[in-house]
Amino acid sequence: MSRGKKRPTMKAIGRAFLTWTRYRKKEILPYGITLKQFEVLRQLRKRESLYPAEIADMLFCDRPTASVVIKNMEKQGWVKRQLDRNDSRHINVTLEPAGKAKLNEITWEQPKFKGKRFEPFSCFTRQEKEQFTKLLAKLNQHLEQLKKNANA
Repeated sequence: MSRGKKRPTMKAIGRAFLTWTRYRKKEILPYGITLKQFEVLRQLRKRESLYPAEIADMLFCDRPTASVVIKNMEKQGWVKRQLDRNDSRHINVTLEPAGKAKLNEITWEQPKFKGKRFEPFSCFTRQEKEQFTKLLAKLNQHLEQLKKNANA
């Protein structure tokens, strides 16, 4: 099989992800927050704090990019950086009241896309969604193992 014919699935996954991301960016724009910032706030609401390295991993970006995201959020008063009480070599990022307020302000029901919410998986049956989710989990597990082997 030629090399170009081996990758249509990855191309389709990439295209679906970019389409979804572009829509979400447009959807969240009126709230004055980026998708990366929104995801950090959501995770901080679930946890007491995060390290910048954890944020970088979560956002699939490098540490300098995560630092810029954190710095911009800190300027907005949404998060606070402080030294870890147990290890002064680490910085903790914590959620501030303004960050909680920003999360509460965001409702995914508005704005609406041509009167309908943008639901990428609405074309699948429940069984197809479950199967697709399992297959993507298997793919991601495999990719993580490949990454570990390449770094070993």
